[in-house]
Amino acid sequence: LLQPLSAAKLYVSSLADRFPGTEEHRVLEKAESALTSAAQIIDALLDISKLDGDGLHFDIRAVKLTEILQPLRDEMSVLAERKGLEMRIVESHLIVDSDATYLRRVVQNLLANAIRYTETGKVLVGVRRNGGSARIEVWDTGPGIAEDDQNAIFEEFRRLDTKASRNEGLGLGLAIVERACARLGHPLGLWSEVGRGSCFMVNVPIAGFQSGPRDPRRSAPRPVHLGHAGL
Repeated sequence: LLQPLSAAKLYVSSLADRFPGTEEHRVLEKAESALTSAAQIIDALLDISKLDGDGLHFDIRAVKLTEILQPLRDEMSVLAERKGLEMRIVESHLIVDSDATYLRRVVQNLLANAIRYTETGKVLVGVRRNGGSARIEVWDTGPGIAEDDQNAIFEEFRRLDTKASRNEGLGLGLAIVERACARLGHPLGLWSEVGRGSCFMVNVPIAGFQSGPRDPRRSAPRPVHLGHAGL
């Protein structure tokens, strides 16, 4: 499915170049954007399929959080600037045990979600020591999530505010986050208050610490109210 979609995007892009500054060019740009969205949905569904299957193997190793956070700061700051948001990623020199590719995908999805649903204010990413774990926190000053909806947001294609997600929100990012955290054994937490914002938290074991067996199921911890001191 992805191969013909990629070919179609190339043809549409090539055709659009022939009509610069015209109504046809704008229509072709919208067609290319629609094809891109379709490819993104297929990619996301493929990720979910892998995470739900039994054949997926993770490359668990010592990962420097700077290797995860610094590239994301460079990549995501552009999206935040386009919306007029202040984005800050606090550096952390902790080293954790995880799969670098999937941990990056988890933080990337949480950060993209925060930027997407925050219309004004700030987005903050930081790391706190939590016993033998590093708790990666993604804060935002978005609309917040009602308590009754906090489990539903992890369902596929579930978007509580379709207007807020008009800029390419697929409703799959949090479903991937939940599955990846469950398979990796990284507890996932959420604090949110309507009208104030939200904080998604992922606890990742610090390298060198001994921990008990990991629960493959996602627990839904009710984290203490951490406040918005960092925001």
